[in-house]
Amino acid sequence: MQRSQRGVAALCLTAFLQGMVFYAPVAALYRTQAGISLGQIALIESISWLVVLALEIPWGLFTARVGYRASLLVCCGLYFVSKLVFWRADSFGDFLAERLLLSAVVAGLSGCDSACVCLCAGGQSQRALGFYEAAGIAGLLAASVVFALFLGQNYRLAALLTAVSYGLAALAALALPALPAPPRQSARAQLAALAAQLRAAPRFALFLVAGALLAEVCQFSTVFLSQLLWADRGFGPGALTVAYLALTAAGLCAGGSHRVTGLLGPRRLGRMCFGTAAVCCAGLALGPGPVLCTVFLLALQLAAGVYRPWELSRQNACALRWGPPSVMLSGYSMVSGLVSGAVNAGMSRAADVSLSLVLACCAGLCCAGAVLFEAGFRAQSTQ
Repeated sequence: MQRSQRGVAALCLTAFLQGMVFYAPVAALYRTQAGISLGQIALIESISWLVVLALEIPWGLFTARVGYRASLLVCCGLYFVSKLVFWRADSFGDFLAERLLLSAVVAGLSGCDSACVCLCAGGQSQRALGFYEAAGIAGLLAASVVFALFLGQNYRLAALLTAVSYGLAALAALALPALPAPPRQSARAQLAALAAQLRAAPRFALFLVAGALLAEVCQFSTVFLSQLLWADRGFGPGALTVAYLALTAAGLCAGGSHRVTGLLGPRRLGRMCFGTAAVCCAGLALGPGPVLCTVFLLALQLAAGVYRPWELSRQNACALRWGPPSVMLSGYSMVSGLVSGAVNAGMSRAADVSLSLVLACCAGLCCAGAVLFEAGFRAQSTQ
């Protein structure tokens, strides 16, 4: 097997194993069963988000110094340790420690994993990124099926199996071949390169904001709102499980992103994804029946899944052009993270009022994303 093929295969296997979060269907219940309140969960999430933002640029600089492979191995090791902590956690401090470790991993991977995929894949970056995204979804789907069929109420066993899977993922990452080293530059020079891009191509920031809006709307709607929507339409436990698995499986469409892009072209792909998401959110806001509600949620998942690999390939191409990719990608992730955090807080407030209101807000955000996408697409750095 050629080095590039071996590298992509190792990364996809790692993503699959890290996607196998066996406790995912009961993640909140796992914490509350251990004595953690919903308020404490929200506090931990807020602290985690702030830590991720604080570590983005420093970890990008670290990756530029030690190399992509070494940085990825450190992240996989920390991922494994975080799951061991989660498995044994039974207090606020334990769960906070797990989340802080996870924050470091998220910050590290944001400037590293997609860059590794692109370096291994060469000219087939979008295709490889699609497979990489789909591999993580496939792992989550497999773990969810195992949980539904065999684990039942044994939450601790689900956490232990997740830790085992992440340990295997860390071993799989060792198969990653040596990769070209990032350019050697001082920290000041690397940060100057990031600032220079945003000054020279400010519209590229709009492109980043558009992608963050689409991703956050999809995440909030399919993960948080879907359960409420289905329960409101009379879905029982069995129907909820089937609907959840179908929605997770829809994310596998990321593997065909390159084919859809080749058929439509990048610009029409973006228009289709944002337009579909806006129509789906608007349709859900009108209170459709159970079948149409599920169709809208599946279409929303498909739109975000097809768009994500193309967006990552564009980000990596621009990062290579403007400066050290790890630092540039960390900067991009920071911009997206700020947008996601603000949008999530706003949608959470709207959801407290009514489901129809928050879904109407989601539709409006998708329309705003479509406008920003058009502006960002015309930026010199995305051509």
